[in-house]
Amino acid sequence: MSHDAKTTMAMWFAAMAMIACALAWIGCKQSAAPAPLPLAVIVTEVVEKDVPIYAEWVGTTVGFVNAQVTPRVQGYLLRQDYKDGAFVKTGDLLFEIDDRAYTAALDQALGDLAQQRANFTRNQVDVARYTPLAARGAPRTPDSTSGGRRSTRRSTASRGSHRSRSAISSPRRPWSRSSRRSTR
Repeated sequence: MSHDAKTTMAMWFAAMAMIACALAWIGCKQSAAPAPLPLAVIVTEVVEKDVPIYAEWVGTTVGFVNAQVTPRVQGYLLRQDYKDGAFVKTGDLLFEIDDRAYTAALDQALGDLAQQRANFTRNQVDVARYTPLAARGAPRTPDSTSGGRRSTRRSTASRGSHRSRSAISSPRRPWSRSSRRSTR
């Protein structure tokens, strides 16, 4: 660089520094802030009396003993036999669950038990009847094998009648053509 360029550059640098100092000096001169206004004060007479003291908190209540109550069986809840927050003792009835399904299952099991007992008794009678005959070498009689077939026929006929009753049709009109036809 030449001497003239260096001189020009130094002059520009000096000019910029002077402008920055002038702006800083002008910016520092601020007017003083206004004095705050005096506060208004309320004055009352002093009176001696009781003042209620209270406070509010957010919280939850916890019982002395909290117990998880779970049913032993499933079902629909019929009623709750205690009031919320009431004290309960061991053995107190808390809820009542609908027991119709369990009553029906018990009745079904008792019916099955009675049927099995009847089968057992019938089998004991059959054994007592056929043991002496088998000891003598008697051949099987048609009566000994037809009992199962008869009960199977009865069961099938019974189921067939239930099946025919499960179809519901509208009543026929006495004057319709279909009622005049033979239904053999």
